[in-house]
Amino acid sequence: MSHPGTSQDRRQPLKTWRKVNVWSIKGPILVLAILLGFFDHSLHWGRAAFAAGVAMVIPIIGFRDFWNEGRFWITVVLLGLAQVPLVIALRPLMEQIKFPLMLVFGISDSVLMVLAILWVCSERNGKSV
Repeated sequence: MSHPGTSQDRRQPLKTWRKVNVWSIKGPILVLAILLGFFDHSLHWGRAAFAAGVAMVIPIIGFRDFWNEGRFWITVVLLGLAQVPLVIALRPLMEQIKFPLMLVFGISDSVLMVLAILWVCSERNGKSV
């Protein structure tokens, strides 16, 4: 007998955040960070674009279980589009304050992305939304 609020199929694993603190993930990210550090002056990216990019990549990697769902990618694209005006607005300020603002922006942006993805892709009442 099934009760309201319980899942019908217990064989299907729960989709959630997966570890990103493993070397198969950290290694390529560290190599990319070192390369971006060396080529920073020739690429002319800004701190704001870099922080927004990292804030998007980490949640995408962390939610690997959702990669085959359309609503996940729609959410990521919409959040990415919403970041463009924010990055443009924060770029001059971030170039003045540098690392502290980049760190705060990157962390807060990443947390907002994680919360938005969890909200959109969460299962409610045992049914996928």
